[in-house]
Amino acid sequence: MANGDNLKQETDVVEMENSAIDDEDRPGTPSVYGCPDCGGTLWELQDDEWLRFRCRVGHAYSAEGLLNSQTTAMESALWNAFRALHENAALARRVAKRARDNNQIAVAEKLEQRSRQGEEEAELIRSLLLISQPKSDAEPGMN
Repeated sequence: MANGDNLKQETDVVEMENSAIDDEDRPGTPSVYGCPDCGGTLWELQDDEWLRFRCRVGHAYSAEGLLNSQTTAMESALWNAFRALHENAALARRVAKRARDNNQIAVAEKLEQRSRQGEEEAELIRSLLLISQPKSDAEPGMN
């Protein structure tokens, strides 16, 4: 396929043309990377000096743009994991207190252990995130 034809087909994908999206002979080769926006397979496109990526539905990235998008998505996922672990530990602590107040000592001890483990895991993730970020960019909403 000539470069002009490739560009036309890429444009059709962006415009959500079904025939271009479903075309098995689209330009590029499947890469091992997923699209940070939709999770679909990214196709690798190389022309002269530029390496580009495009997913099936048209999201497009330069190599540097893909790296930046992946980093942002990874950091967001890790902060979400931190938050979920922290909230789960807090809930386990609260339920453990109720169990202890109701004289359910074995249940309370199990939940207290779960809470401690969740806090440890959350702090491990948080410390990893903070190591890789300047202080001003750390923890969303904590500036």
